Amino acid sequence: MRCYGVSKLRDLPLRIWVIVPLTLIFSAATVRLAWNIPCSIATISKVILALSIAVTLICYAFILRLLINPNWKKLKSRSVRIGVTAAVTGGLVALTLHTIRFLPSPEATHILSKVLAILLLAALISVYPIILRFIWTAWKNKGEI
Repeated sequence: MRCYGVSKLRDLPLRIWVIVPLTLIFSAATVRLAWNIPCSIATISKVILALSIAVTLICYAFILRLLINPNWKKLKSRSVRIGVTAAVTGGLVALTLHTIRFLPSPEATHILSKVLAILLLAALISVYPIILRFIWTAWKNKGEI
């Protein structure tokens, strides 16, 4: 069963049209995150930034792999599942550390900022087990999604 959007991506100009803006977006995000590393004083801030950069690059590599050569059998392999799990776990760890440091900081003066940070963390924590269950039970039971 083929996804309609993937069959349309076989056209080279369309692939290039999708890859170029994604490259610009992910490059800008990575540069912006790396830009903060020299400015941060605390070690934990550098850890959060490094995790964020790693997750950004893993997501970019995964999307780029899907666009360049959408081979679904290779995407269902154990190494891809481990990579996706590592990216989601890294994102959860970075967001948790950021939220723990953000809430008591003087930058969080507005109550709405604190509420949004807690809601974002709660959303990722609640979806994390669903992602893990989908990734690993599908692999364990059938070997395929």
